Amino acid sequence: MRRFSPLLALVLVAFCSLAGTGLAGGHTRPKAAPTAHAAINPGHSISLGYRTLSHSCRRGRLPDRRCSPGAVFSAANKRMICVRGYSSKVRNVSTSLKNRVYAEYGVTHHSRSTYEVDHIVPLEGGGSNAIENLYPQPAGPGLGFHQKDKLENEMRSRICYRGANLRSTQRAIAGNWVNLYNRWF
Repeated sequence: MRRFSPLLALVLVAFCSLAGTGLAGGHTRPKAAPTAHAAINPGHSISLGYRTLSHSCRRGRLPDRRCSPGAVFSAANKRMICVRGYSSKVRNVSTSLKNRVYAEYGVTHHSRSTYEVDHIVPLEGGGSNAIENLYPQPAGPGLGFHQKDKLENEMRSRICYRGANLRSTQRAIAGNWVNLYNRWF
């Protein structure tokens, strides 16, 4: 059995510890994929337009842009939003904020089957929880929140797996999600 000198053993330990960093010259270990357990700081909210009205907002499949122009998180990027569990970590819409959105749009009676307070730019697409990005979306008739949920899943898939540009996709869904739905489906 061959024995190494203490100095050679120390050099080997140092080399092996540097091997994964790329400093030892050789192959580097791939970086671990980010996890949803890491601290998430998507930044502050940036409105996609001016909120000029906070009452008597017009109801419909599309939000009233005077009340709800859409908003995104400033630091949200592909790497951040494509982590499994991202949207559940940043979701923060209180019941009082939801009630304020309903009141601004004049929705006095609602149930889970008729309306939901929805994000204009979805969280999974970098949208924020600001009131500028929320509106009461009806279930129907026609295209409603169930179809928008399908569109949001497709949006995330296109951004995370098919190379779609994050900012242009955010603008497209904020501009008119019904047109985007019809183009994609």
